[in-house]
Amino acid sequence: MVTTTVVNGLLVQPKYLWPLSGETFKFEVQNGGNVQSPANGECLAVGPGHPTLSYNAMYFDRAANSHVDITIPSQTINDVGFSAFFYSMDEDGVVFHYKSDNQDPADYLSELIVKVKGGSLKAEIDSRALDIGRLKMPTNLPYNIPVNEWTMVTFTNSYNPGVTRLYINTFVEPYSHPFILRLRTPGKLRFGAELTSTGLVSPFKGFITCAALYTVATGFGNQQDLLQHCSKTNWPNPAPTPPCQIWFEETTTASVSTELPEHKPAIIYIWSMDDASTEYNVFTMDNTSNVDCPRYGKPHPEFPHNSVHFDGSVMSGLQTTIAFNELIGSFTLAGYIVPRSSTSGVVFQLIMESSLTSLFRVDIIGADLLFKSFDPFGGACSSVLLSGVITADQWQLLAIEKNNVANNWTILLDSARYAANSICGDWTMSNFKVVVSIGTTATEVVGFYGDIRWLILFDGVFDEEVDEEIKDVCFGNNTLGSNLKCSSTKTGSRYHIRLKTGYKVPDEIQAIETMISKSLTYCAVQCYFSAYCRSFSWNQNGGCLLYDFVTLRGLIISTETDYYAVRN
Repeated sequence: MVTTTVVNGLLVQPKYLWPLSGETFKFEVQNGGNVQSPANGECLAVGPGHPTLSYNAMYFDRAANSHVDITIPSQTINDVGFSAFFYSMDEDGVVFHYKSDNQDPADYLSELIVKVKGGSLKAEIDSRALDIGRLKMPTNLPYNIPVNEWTMVTFTNSYNPGVTRLYINTFVEPYSHPFILRLRTPGKLRFGAELTSTGLVSPFKGFITCAALYTVATGFGNQQDLLQHCSKTNWPNPAPTPPCQIWFEETTTASVSTELPEHKPAIIYIWSMDDASTEYNVFTMDNTSNVDCPRYGKPHPEFPHNSVHFDGSVMSGLQTTIAFNELIGSFTLAGYIVPRSSTSGVVFQLIMESSLTSLFRVDIIGADLLFKSFDPFGGACSSVLLSGVITADQWQLLAIEKNNVANNWTILLDSARYAANSICGDWTMSNFKVVVSIGTTATEVVGFYGDIRWLILFDGVFDEEVDEEIKDVCFGNNTLGSNLKCSSTKTGSRYHIRLKTGYKVPDEIQAIETMISKSLTYCAVQCYFSAYCRSFSWNQNGGCLLYDFVTLRGLIISTETDYYAVRN
């Protein structure tokens, strides 16, 4: 629900106040402790201030004066409000961005950002502990911000009950939620740019002044209340004399944002899928933990590092969770794959964590691709079989687009598009977790056999040139990951199941080990204790062959031989 509210009466004093003026720069004037004075030799630009205030405002130019960093110390902050006045000279730019130093899962509000994108103000909060994803506001229609005018923005979160509010001048939108989140501290607050640059959001160009952090979440509807606190006569602590200042020079510096235009989607998550970071989400800096070290395959010819190898067994599947509300509306899930000719299982799928219901899945069987989608309760929505579209042992872009406007799905393979009409409407559930499953899951036996590099979730669908757009994103985020902490692949605690009676792997496919074993049990045990054994065949004459993959495709008849898969 969107309302317009004007609050009468003075707002409580801010916890921290940064006038961001020519007299203070980033000095905090509310209290004598926890202040940041300008560094020796630091000379920042200033320009015309807010007409109500009797001082100049700091100028941000996307160059030498691109941002200001503030340290928020460790403390308990329940209700919180971040506020600032800004004068934007461009339709894109980050006004302020807060991020806690500790990003480990916990019941805290860990990140908050306010930015102007395409002329509209957008605000987001994030709490990874509860997997609610990024709460994005305004939630309904966009709020357009005029250039070359002063705008007040305040972004707040109420601890209990959980309510997030976005104030823009006299506009306020509240969003109620069941989450009880304190602000996580210590952290960094940056004015004018992202704290961790993704290359997708431009730094701010213009003036920012009268910035503050409040320990209340309501009462920001009257701009005069905020401006009165920022008045120089009300500063509790005078600022030291800045070492120097320069008057801004108007330039024609264009937005340096490479963010996709409005008709192109923006990134939600990136998994690099390589031997440098694997499941590490290099866009949100979220690291999946407690996983077995994956196997690695060959590199994509255009990217560094080796890809992640999937051998078709349940032991090479990877899973991570996202918030269901990030899938409502249109989205694209895309990556690069190189399948083996004998692959015969699921490449990736989205699964409801609570019910294990698949939302969609992509299977590759030899040269064919099968796509199916479902509603959150398991009802079939669409299905399409594409014959002869997969090329073995070659890299291909594979992307799945869900278009909620056209109510259909699109499967993209390199530059080719294939439609899958849906008989279901848009997904409407929220506050649930969804598992992004890559390769085989615990409920399946045979999965994708091949390599995968990059897996990216976007918040919309593409029009043209999907491959080039995705490559640009990959190149721009190729160095953000860090080494994945994982345990060695376990051996010993395994069992086997018979996949095919009277069949074997063709002789031209080399086994990783060949032996004579009169006992099926002995053959199986040898596979259990081989780190990369995933399947084996055994015949009544004692032939035991171990393989480092699992497949149901390309097996040949052998009346005295059975083919088995190994599982943890």
